[in-house]
Amino acid sequence: MLSALPSTVAACGIMLFGVVREERQVQNKSGEVDRFMTALDHPLKAGVEQLRSAILASNTDISEHVKWNAPSFRYDGEDRVTFRLRPGDRLQLIFHRGAKVRADSAEFAFQDPTGLMTWLAPDRGVVTFPDLEAVQSQQVAVVSLVNQWVRA
Repeated sequence: MLSALPSTVAACGIMLFGVVREERQVQNKSGEVDRFMTALDHPLKAGVEQLRSAILASNTDISEHVKWNAPSFRYDGEDRVTFRLRPGDRLQLIFHRGAKVRADSAEFAFQDPTGLMTWLAPDRGVVTFPDLEAVQSQQVAVVSLVNQWVRA
């Protein structure tokens, strides 16, 4: 999948909608999540931080807080993507449309061009990272997927 992306993505980091953003530009990190991450004891903590920074750097309209005892990303005031940190042998990103099934879920459609999502319901999916290598190799595709999802 990454071979189909421009070489600047692999070399520079994150490229979405023709704009490359670097981690140092992240201004939408929250103190609440910073404190949570400081206390987090997880074998893939570095992967959580890597994905967190990349997602926030990709879109200033995405904010974060702690939900379900993990970092969660909001778009337009609604939770849309949340880390799942248990069991501790992996980390997952849950793609959802809020805590409850929405009335329009029967009409909801989302195409996963990456093939990384496992569907839990018609409007809820998960991407699993078994190790840091998976985080690194899938980061660009997952960040793009997050940005597509929050607008769906």
